[in-house]
Amino acid sequence: MIFAADRKPGGHSVGGTPTAAETDLLNLALIGTTAKKWREANPTGVLNGENIRDMASINELALLSNLEILNSILMKNEVQKKDRFIILSETVIDQKKTLDSIDIIKTLKKDNNSTFIDEQKKIVSRLLTSI
Repeated sequence: MIFAADRKPGGHSVGGTPTAAETDLLNLALIGTTAKKWREANPTGVLNGENIRDMASINELALLSNLEILNSILMKNEVQKKDRFIILSETVIDQKKTLDSIDIIKTLKKDNNSTFIDEQKKIVSRLLTSI
């Protein structure tokens, strides 16, 4: 991702915090609007301290992380902003389908039926019986 510190010619930068333009690019690809337009459309949310990404699902936040990495790679390869937007938008479509199709409950592996509290009670019980 382009960062505000250490700008290169043409407005590009390397290191520091993301520039507003790059953040807007990611928001447009993922959510379909910029943070500024979201704030204008959601004044109550803004007053409550919310921002555009607070409304994102866990899948969208995971996807955002992937987009940030991909955008950084594309920028290092000097891909033009228009082309990066197309690639990022296509990535959103592909990854969103995959992430939304996963049943997260089924992906959590359970080793056994006991819980941490059950195991803790067993340990305490054994300690008490040994005294």
